[in-house]
Amino acid sequence: MQRRKRSQGEFSQAEEPVYREEYLGEYAVDTPEEEEEQEEPGISKYVLGILGGMALLVFLLILLVSLIQWLKSDMKSALVFLENGLKYGELAMRVNWEDLNRDILNCNRCPLGEGCTRKVPGQGDPHSPLMFIGEGPGEQEDRQGLAFVGPAGQLLTKMLLSVDLPRDKVYICNVVKCRPPRNRVPLPEEMEACLPFLRAQTVLIRPKVIVLLGSTAVSAVLGKEYRVTRCRGQWFERKGVWILPTYHPSALLHDETKKRDSWQDLKMLREKLKELELYEALRTGEDGKA
Repeated sequence: MQRRKRSQGEFSQAEEPVYREEYLGEYAVDTPEEEEEQEEPGISKYVLGILGGMALLVFLLILLVSLIQWLKSDMKSALVFLENGLKYGELAMRVNWEDLNRDILNCNRCPLGEGCTRKVPGQGDPHSPLMFIGEGPGEQEDRQGLAFVGPAGQLLTKMLLSVDLPRDKVYICNVVKCRPPRNRVPLPEEMEACLPFLRAQTVLIRPKVIVLLGSTAVSAVLGKEYRVTRCRGQWFERKGVWILPTYHPSALLHDETKKRDSWQDLKMLREKLKELELYEALRTGEDGKA
């Protein structure tokens, strides 16, 4: 009878305990108690499993309640943001002067429209590369429906002529299109209601340079953290548009010492227009758009 040759790594039944003893050491022998524990888990493991599941359920409930509370607290602001975004998107998509001016004249987004005589969209050259933005209509503007026609408007005309810029070659408008009671500063919610109109106007005009007249225009366009007393006479560039804050003409009427700074700002405006090769076209009345 032939004997089977043992392959490498194979051991006999007699050698198996020796092999296990050398490889596993003290863990080579399974005691009956250990085998019993492996086969039948104790009741404590079941309890721990139940407690773990309950803890996970409580955590999920707390997370759900927190999410609901956050949604409730932020829902109002989210709806306002969505509403304003839709209004601006609608204006930007169907942007044309006829529809925009009609929307302004029919606007009732804030209480200012109820107390004004006339809405004041703005006027000037709708194709001008230069745009002026003020605060809001005054008494004369409210009567005539035109921007900057009162004493401050007359001074603005003189300011433009001082740097040889005809008024009818620029576009002039305000942040709010209705006169606030007693010419007070527009409230934040009133400005917010009118901002879609101002944005639509800039989309239509596509100005290369914007001059902000006064603190209300500065905060509306650049941000609430900006103040005209701190940033006037400085150029800001936003999406390819150069923006220059300066004093409102009405501030110059109340404090003539500000006229020196205002004159410096006007000279800066003239130099920027020359740098952009827009000055001669504006001065002579030619098309200043590229």
